[in-house]
Amino acid sequence: MMHRLFKVLGKIFRFFVFSFALTFVLLGVFYLQTDGIDTFRSLVYVVAIPTYYYVILVLITLLFSPLGLSRYSTYLLVVPKALFDIFLLSDIFVFRIYRFHIDMMFVNMLVHDFQGIGLSTIMLLVAVFAGLVLIAFNVWMYKLALAKKKFSLIWINSAILTLFLLGQFIHIWAYDYNKKDITKYTPYFPYYFPTISHSLVQDLQKRFPQYFPKPVYNADKKAKDLLRSTASKDAIFKYPSAPLQFTDTSKQKPNILVFLTESWRSDMMTPKVTPHIYNFSRNTYNYLHHTSTGNVTVSGLFGLMYGLHPSYLSYAQADPFENQSILTKALQDQGYDIAVYTPSNLDRFALKAMFFGAIKDSKYHYQKSLSAVENDRYVVDLLKKDIQTDSLQKPWFKFVFLNASHHNYNYPKEHELFLPVPSNSEGFIFDKDIDATPFVNDYKNSLHYVDSLFEEILDVLKDQETFDNTLIVVSSDHGEEFNDNKEGYWGHGSNFTQYQTSVPFLLKLPDSTVYKEITTPSGHIDFVPTILYWVLGVQNKVTDFSSGNDLLHLPNEDRGFIISSYVDKAYVVGANVYTNGISFTSYQRNDIKRKNTVFDYKALNLLREAETRFLGK
Repeated sequence: MMHRLFKVLGKIFRFFVFSFALTFVLLGVFYLQTDGIDTFRSLVYVVAIPTYYYVILVLITLLFSPLGLSRYSTYLLVVPKALFDIFLLSDIFVFRIYRFHIDMMFVNMLVHDFQGIGLSTIMLLVAVFAGLVLIAFNVWMYKLALAKKKFSLIWINSAILTLFLLGQFIHIWAYDYNKKDITKYTPYFPYYFPTISHSLVQDLQKRFPQYFPKPVYNADKKAKDLLRSTASKDAIFKYPSAPLQFTDTSKQKPNILVFLTESWRSDMMTPKVTPHIYNFSRNTYNYLHHTSTGNVTVSGLFGLMYGLHPSYLSYAQADPFENQSILTKALQDQGYDIAVYTPSNLDRFALKAMFFGAIKDSKYHYQKSLSAVENDRYVVDLLKKDIQTDSLQKPWFKFVFLNASHHNYNYPKEHELFLPVPSNSEGFIFDKDIDATPFVNDYKNSLHYVDSLFEEILDVLKDQETFDNTLIVVSSDHGEEFNDNKEGYWGHGSNFTQYQTSVPFLLKLPDSTVYKEITTPSGHIDFVPTILYWVLGVQNKVTDFSSGNDLLHLPNEDRGFIISSYVDKAYVVGANVYTNGISFTSYQRNDIKRKNTVFDYKALNLLREAETRFLGK
């Protein structure tokens, strides 16, 4: 039995060696849509990219290797490879036309809203014919693999595996060192998720500093190209899509404070849980139906700082310094002093470079060595000190992102006001239906602690007489769920219901005590347009630089939002969520158990157009 199985494994490896030349060519077509090779290392990396797919396809096919034991089912082993070739051929045309890769939403629309896709019947027939040709080619290659029993595979597959590992290591290095001649290729290849490892690079920097020095960036780099499009003509990411024009920039500008805390859902801003923030909210614009761009930190913060749907995240990551947030570029260009205070590692996923460019170390306060409570306390104390010593001659933008309200929910003993709390903070992992009350209480206590830190910041602003001249935003990266729908979901990153994606959002304008509850739907994508219009006086139409709208002039019509996690994304239209990951499903935003059977393809098409607006053709 084992001898026969080893023979099947030999068939599979021979089949892939013989047939992968076609797959290599199809992947090469995606490369042709890039702006070419810049360096020798990028040449090596580009050649290594197909091995990523080779390794994955071989592993998938090996799972079905028992099928090769029977002459009746042995040809089924070509199915994964043949389907992938068909997918690649189809995706070549879809990506070239629409600038997104085929996903389950596209398949669903192809089946149920064929006219909305814009493909003719003739093109569909041609695609079917091409698919049959690809299947026939793979069957032919498999027959050849059966015939060439003595063909040696060891050296070929060893070379492929070595090239795969080399390519992944190159990307690990390039991602941490922001080498765009490597990272720029990621968005072009379908479902290509190369390896990243910040910890590995840090370890190499410690062990071999002569080969892996810590990167040094030009901290004085100015946003000199701000008033024209920041994207080169060959770049796929055109952000902004037109040069930005400003009104008179000589007038006095307000300070800007962005205060964010982890995992804060919208129904947890109450007089008991966050009393100081609640009192502060009585003199703000309070957006009651506000949607984050993520149910995880990366996409949630990306939408806030870029004003774009999270669909653009991978494109910005491909060249984080060149694609720096237009918000901070504009603030820097107009004389703002930018500083960051956080215990969260924004170096991960290139967020630091994307959000703040080549910010000086003296302005980037990252503290992670202490407990979560102490880390938050440390960065807030630094912030308070900086507010007290900052020159009044220069406006500032301070970004604060605290972490104590993230699970395991940390707080000093004096903030343990909500009882009981769990004896085991991970108890829900072992029992999905456990009583949520103790865990919610733990969460509330952590928010109560964060609230006390916010009050300290307000006190310093008032003491320094800078409160009135400061625009303040208070919000979160995403929400937090406690099995609210009794479906076993806890925390965040697992679905797109309101519990994980709806967050508080408060906007205090300078010299204003106006309190206004805004019931019009708003989102993180609306923050950047608000600052660019209200503070910096941008004259462009919003579609030149953002997926959102000015928070002070939100549209009355229904709006759709795009939300993403680390693995999939969703389109939110009204009360409906359309998930677009491994499968395409739809449910009510307030109840994941309520499934939708009627889809609004018109609204979905508008969102698909919006998530490709800043991609070049």
